[in-house]
Amino acid sequence: MTEIRRVAIVTGAAGGIGRAIVRGLLAAGVRVAGVDRDRQPLQALAASAREQGKADDLLTIQTDLTNDSAVEEITKATRSRFGRIDILVNNAGIGPGSIRPDSWQRPLKFWEITPDQWRLFVAVHTTALWRSRMPSCPR
Repeated sequence: MTEIRRVAIVTGAAGGIGRAIVRGLLAAGVRVAGVDRDRQPLQALAASAREQGKADDLLTIQTDLTNDSAVEEITKATRSRFGRIDILVNNAGIGPGSIRPDSWQRPLKFWEITPDQWRLFVAVHTTALWRSRMPSCPR
């Protein structure tokens, strides 16, 4: 009898915590679709998977979760490559540094955030999560 291997989608996969999650899942035998908006960190993630001997178990997907089509794009690519989706790790996020690079030295005040910046935070932290749980999303 063949063991069924789990498949995970990890958003924010190319940096910090996301990269560690991907490496851990791969080490545990889970196949992973690593999603991030930045190409170079995704390429580094793929190189890391090759070093682990897990290149075939990693699919990298470059997309922006603020796009309405992102969830469908991610699920379609993942199912096309691995045939299933078992785990979703919503790790993507942005912080004050995306608005002000020196935010550690000069913390943002809420009244300094523009409406567009607020919409970006909501899109990444809330709307993308909501879309991933909608019944109409391809599973």
